[in-house]
Amino acid sequence: MRIGLTPVFTEKAPYYEEARLALICKKLYRQDLREEAFLGKSISDACYPKGDYHRMFIGEIVKALEKSTESFVEKHRGLEFTDMGE
Repeated sequence: MRIGLTPVFTEKAPYYEEARLALICKKLYRQDLREEAFLGKSISDACYPKGDYHRMFIGEIVKALEKSTESFVEKHRGLEFTDMGE
């Protein structure tokens, strides 16, 4: 089955040529998900009925590749961002 995405293998990380934005990250941490760590057994049963749990990664964004000719800062200059958390 082909999905029409073209993999690119540069920048030390794969991404898709069709992407508007690709984030290149440095891995900082990894951990395998464990059944006993889920807060509800129903979640584990529904999402991982075969016990084939994902591996989670935390990374630092070291580079952002954008197809647009404008940078993020130029496009958002003058906008005010507010903290929505309390």
